[in-house]
Amino acid sequence: MKKQFLWFIVCSITLFFITPTVLSAAIEIRNNLDIQPITSSFTHTVFAEYAASSGCLPCRYAHMALKSIYQDHEQPFYYVTLSRKNINTEQRTEIEYNLLGWPTVFF
Repeated sequence: MKKQFLWFIVCSITLFFITPTVLSAAIEIRNNLDIQPITSSFTHTVFAEYAASSGCLPCRYAHMALKSIYQDHEQPFYYVTLSRKNINTEQRTEIEYNLLGWPTVFF
């Protein structure tokens, strides 16, 4: 039991520091690319479900990335946020979506 708890702590700390760095680097790379909008050739709308927790720091970076995609209007894109605010929504999202971590994005 102690090894599992220690493993959980090490993984959590690692993800806490790596995720924001990776997401900010991805956003910076995306902003530096010269992408021309091609909305007329898209035949389908992209829809994402974003599961987040209110106290999750990496969730903020994922939200910023999704919001940036939405505001660019390069393709038809919409997303909804599944928020983990109380025990009922937490249990529902974990059971229905089989969430193993936060943030999680389903396309």
